[in-house]
This record gives sequence, structure tokens and C-alpha cells, in this order.
Amino acid sequence: MAAAGGRKIEYEKVRVCAMLFMVMFHCCGSMGGFIDTAGERWLNDGLTLLFITCNSLFFMLSGKFALAVRCGTVSDYHRYYGKKLTNILVPILVYMFLRSLWEYGGRFWEISFWKTYVRNVCYDYGGTEYWFLYTLLGLLLLALLLNKMVANLNKGEIWLLITFGLLFNSICSYAPYVNLHFSWQYIFGSWVFYFMLGYFLEKVIDTPKKENLIIAAGGVCFVISMIQKRFGLVSNIHDLAPTFTMISCAMFFLLKRNYCRKSDFIQHMIMKAGKYSFAVYLIHNPIRDLLFDHILPHVSETAYLPNLLELAVCTLAASFMLAFLCENTLVRAAKWGAGKIIDRFWSKEEDKSVFI
Repeated sequence: MAAAGGRKIEYEKVRVCAMLFMVMFHCCGSMGGFIDTAGERWLNDGLTLLFITCNSLFFMLSGKFALAVRCGTVSDYHRYYGKKLTNILVPILVYMFLRSLWEYGGRFWEISFWKTYVRNVCYDYGGTEYWFLYTLLGLLLLALLLNKMVANLNKGEIWLLITFGLLFNSICSYAPYVNLHFSWQYIFGSWVFYFMLGYFLEKVIDTPKKENLIIAAGGVCFVISMIQKRFGLVSNIHDLAPTFTMISCAMFFLLKRNYCRKSDFIQHMIMKAGKYSFAVYLIHNPIRDLLFDHILPHVSETAYLPNLLELAVCTLAASFMLAFLCENTLVRAAKWGAGKIIDRFWSKEEDKSVFI
């Protein structure tokens, strides 16, 4: 099983920044009561627009690596799905268990707790920040089949696919402004588009000049989106809107650039942070709620930025500490157990082609 490229420092930097953006975005959501001036409103809107790119960046990174995997034998498929089970699904189940346990008051011996846990895993947590996981897991499940298609596309066909995705998402984003409800479906629209875009982007934007053009276009789209917010046109300007797509692509190229090539220490810290970024994503929001509602004294009753920085720094610090603890105890044990089960039930001897 071969992957086109490994996880390098530039992509770990994007991953870590996307995680930081996720935390900052949710912290901005807690600051509504501290916005006292028009300037603070503009600042909050701008930061929110910047930080919400975390979702698209995560999808793009996932697609970049998952769609680059090439499988030819049964054992290749076993290794791919085995890694996804142990490295993604198992941590998700562990952290959802811990969150359910916290919300239920720790009474894990009650039958009703386990019913609640199953309900949370199956659908209740789909309405929280975990919605991302429910979408991502389905895409990762099909990635090995999708990559057999995308691997054979030339640049012209890639541009055609990107154009169709942008057009479809544009219609879905802007049709409501003229009281139209667009019910047509496009298989590569929605978040699937970002998943595919992560794999395609560097194949068609393949020179520094093209990257700079995307970054400049992203800056223009950021200004357009802020103007839309100023005039109250806030519906559908995030996520799938073409302007937001351009902002996300610009952010991807900006973050990927190697600003710290001469600092081994910074690169080492980025790789360490990347190791725990998924865990921080899974646990940060309850920590933020706990800190904001019950623990942290507010710097000021009106100061927006100091309160935001206080909450963000404390949330990140607590999340990293808890992530380190959980990853090296409960999650490690769960991964070990899952690995043993997978090794027992999946034979390692099949090196024949998966298709006869």
C-alpha cells in the first residue's frame, strides 16, 4: 500500500493551525456578551470568518492524504481500514464515552447511561461540534474507491470537476437570497467537494505564482464576505459559498508555507502538537464551557479581546494537558485492544488482488 507523500511539517502546520482555529472559533462564540463597540463587532466578525476555515482545512487535509492511498491487494485494504478503525474510530468512541460520562454525572453503572451513550454516538452528538466526524467517517470509508477515479483524471478533468463543484455550491449558497429553494443534488458538492479539493488543489495550483494568485483572491473574498456581514447578508456566506472556498484555499497555501525552516525546535513542537490535535478537537468544547461558565474570572466586564485571549489560552492549555493524559492511557489501551481484535479476525496472508 503506497501513499503519495507522507505527513510533512508543512501539512502538520496546517493541521495544528486548523485545530487552533477550531478552539478560537468556539471561544469567539462565547464572547457575545463582551462586544460593546462597533469596532469589537467588526473584529469578532473578522476573527470568526478567519477561524471557521478550520472545517474546510480539516476536510482538505483528510482528502489530500486519504485519496492518495493506493491499494491493490486484500491485505492493503485490511491495513487501511485497520488504521482508520484504531486511529480514528476508537479515539472518537473513547472521547464520546468520556463526554457522555461527564454529562451523565459519572453514573456509568446505570443501564440508562449506556443507552444515552449509544444514542449520543449514533445521532445526538451529530448536532454538536462532532458533526464533522459523522461526515468525515463516511468519506474515509469510500476514499479507497474514490481514489481509483481521481488517480486517472488529467488537469482538464480536474478543473471541470472543481468548476462543477463551485457552481453547485454557489447555487446552493445564493439561491435563498432570491427566495429559491434548490433541491437538486450533486455527488461532489457539499463537504465532499472540500475532501476532493484537498487532493486536487496542489495538482492544478502547482507554482508559487499560482499560489500567490489564490492568496490574493482569498484576500479579496475575505473583504467581500465582511461587506456582506456589514449589510446583514450573513446566511450561507460560510462553509460552501465560493468566496469562502477561496478564503479556505488561500489559508491552506498561507499556512503551508515554511516560515520556520531554520528552527528545529519550532518544527519539533509543531509535530508534537499535531500528534494531539485530533484529541484536542474532541475534548476542547466541554472544557471551554466549564472554564467560561464556572472557573475563569473575566478580565473585564466589557473588554472583548482580553477575555477572548484569556479563554482561548486556558482552553488550549487544559485541552492539551487532558489530551496528553487520555492519549497515553485510555486511548492507548483502547487502540491496543482494537488492534488485537483486528489482527485476530483479519488474516494477513491475502496478498492477491482484491479483484479476481
